[in-house]
Formats: sequence, C-alpha cells, structure tokens
Amino acid sequence: MTSDKHSPFAPIILAGCAPDSGNLGVVALGYSLAIGLTERLPNQPIVLLGFGGNRVHSMRHNGTTLSFDVLGLNHSRRLYSPNASSNLGLLLKLGTPWTKLASTLQQARLLIDISAGDSFSDIYGQHRYDGVCFLKEVMLRLGKPVIFLPQTYGPFATDESRERASQLVREARACWARDEDSFQVLRDLLKDDFDPAKHRQGVDVAFLLPVKTPSKTVTELVEAKSANGQRMIGLNISGLVYNTPEQSKVEFKLKADYRRVVHELLLGLLEQSEHQVALISHVFGGNDRDSDPPACQAVYEQLPTHLRERVWVAPTFDDPREIKWLISQCDWFCGTRMHATIAGLSSGTATASIAYSMKTRGVFESCGVADQVIDPRHLDTEEVVRQTLQSFHDRDTTRARLAAALPATLEIARLQMDDIAALIV
Repeated sequence: MTSDKHSPFAPIILAGCAPDSGNLGVVALGYSLAIGLTERLPNQPIVLLGFGGNRVHSMRHNGTTLSFDVLGLNHSRRLYSPNASSNLGLLLKLGTPWTKLASTLQQARLLIDISAGDSFSDIYGQHRYDGVCFLKEVMLRLGKPVIFLPQTYGPFATDESRERASQLVREARACWARDEDSFQVLRDLLKDDFDPAKHRQGVDVAFLLPVKTPSKTVTELVEAKSANGQRMIGLNISGLVYNTPEQSKVEFKLKADYRRVVHELLLGLLEQSEHQVALISHVFGGNDRDSDPPACQAVYEQLPTHLRERVWVAPTFDDPREIKWLISQCDWFCGTRMHATIAGLSSGTATASIAYSMKTRGVFESCGVADQVIDPRHLDTEEVVRQTLQSFHDRDTTRARLAAALPATLEIARLQMDDIAALIV
C-alpha cells in the first residue's frame, strides 16, 4: 500500500506488471499480486513500477479502496529524465539518490519481479531484454534480495543472453516457473545450483484475479444482446498477429494464415449456431501493430451485412477484472492472447486458444484441457478452423473437465501466493 514514512516496514518493489500498461494481461498480473499480497500482508508497503510518471493508483476490492504508489521506470538513455534507467543508474553509482525512484529503490526491502509474464527472453529484441534485466541487476548490486515470480524463462537466441539469465536466477532468493516447460528451462539455467526449496513450479498468478462487474452501460449491453435467449461466444483476436500478417507469419513461424483462420472461424460459428459473438480486445494502445481493437473492427467490417446483427465489437476496459467478467458470461471463449484465455479458464468458462507460443499449452495443461490449444505453427488454415469449431461443439464436455480440474489449480495458486508472502516476511 502507499508508503508511509512512519511505517516500520520498508517498501517492497513489484515490477514487470505495470498498472498503466495497454496489455491487460500485464495489468492482470499486477492486480492479482497487489491484491493477493495485501490480503496476506496488510501492513506491508508495496510500490509498483509503471511506465509513466509517479502517481498513486487506487482500486476497489471487497468494499475497500487499496492505494499503491506507482513509480515510472523507462529503459531510456535520456539522462535528464528522473524516470529513465540511465538517470537511475548514474545516481545510484554516484551514491546520490536524489529522485523518488532512486531513493525508494535504495530503501526497499526487496524486489519481486514477474517480467510481464513472458519477457525474460531475448526473442523480443535486445533493447527489451536489457530493460527486463536492468532492474534485477541494479537491485542485486544494491544488495537487495530478488524474487522471480511465476513466469516463462526463455527462449534465448544467444549464448550471451542465456548466460546473463543464468547468472540472475542463480543470485535470486527464489524463482518460480509458471508451467512445466518453463520449470525445465529454469533448471537448465541453474544446473548444479538448482535447489527445490528455492526453485519451484507453480501457476500463473492471474488465476487468482477477482471478477469485477463493469459499468451498468456494459452489463445492459450484454443483457440486450441476449434478450432473445441467445448465448454469447467470445472471440479474442490478437492485433499482433492479425494487423501485419506477412511479418507475423515469418516472426512466429506460422503454417496457417491467421487472418483466414479468424474470418472462416467466425463465419463457421455464425453458420453452425444461433449465438451472438463478441469480438474482445485484450491489448490496446501502444503501437498500431500490437493493438487488438483495430483488428476486431476490421473483422467486423468484413462480415456480410446480414450477419453483423449477431456480432459486436466489445468495449475496451482499463480494469482486467471487468474484462474477466465479460469473458465469464460467454458460453464458449476462444482467445489468442494467453491472459485472455486465463480469464476464461479461471472463471470456469469453456475456453480454447489459437496459440502461436509454447507458453499457452502449459497453462491449459494445468487445468486438464491441453487439447483445447490449437497451434497455427504446426497446422494449416483449414485444420486450425476445423479443430477450433470442434472445440466449440465440445464445449459442454470441456466445461465439465475444467470444473473437475480447476479447484486444484486455484488451490496451487493460493498456496503459491502464501509462499511468496512468507518469503517477503
């Protein structure tokens, strides 16, 4: 919670889950951790790192307002900016922590870092990897403990990146991986330094994200769409893959044509059911390539006019708990963004994923429904569409399997949060 100079507790720094990110998956990680840790450590000051300036971020939870200091940290060479990594590095090297960011880090008890869930890797470019490693390295140089929260490790394109990662996880107080595949990568990075007491396999912390009912405008919209008894399908389209198809096909090594998959899947769902279809965004803003709303709008506009009355582009949300509510209203949900599918799985919604990354299968496997991941890297367009439509028709069976497996997954997530809180204490 907000730092208090009279508090007997030095703040902990929560990084890699900025509350001002345009990626609701990243925000969901931050909300889940901030709420979960505050419930377990109500007197512990928590400072979140974001991308903008310094501010206070507040959220309502169980009738109470939780407030957290948010400090901006941008991986930038703009030495004059108090929130630039270059400025921070210089001040700490000189021993003159004149900015709020530098002084807070110097006073902090420890760093808990989740690397946006999947960014502890160099596949997104060297600049981003440098930024992900920077704070961990700074805090270790300051003699502060570092905890790696449940996340994906790798892949690493170069030996240098891999060795850098290996050094960091060896020096960390504890590390969690969020699925079996990532846990194996973590073990490989640690080699003889692997310690089962410190290095553990867990689940994505967003499984604990609460649901929050959105505004009356949104709830009335959903009610109006189902006024004639129609159920709702949710379809999340990744702008990262859809908006630049040729670049994405090469970058993610796709065998299937993602644009064709989306269009043919949507037509198939409309032809084979009487459901309404909500096109749901989970990442917005930032660069045009990565944003989901333009992709959703383009898909809607390419529909034949007579089918548009059963399809709607859902509003965007700032709060990941509200979009989880929307997804939980679906009879079946299919997403390409992994954290959109976690919102579905964790709310018990029959969920499938058209996934271009290894990270998704581990999440679905933890819920007993790994067969609901359809991989366009290995399947052609027609087969991706066929398998995804079959997932829709099998939704009742999937929902029952998920209901049987989900309680154990949620219990692992709760125990994991208990262990993280215990380490902080």
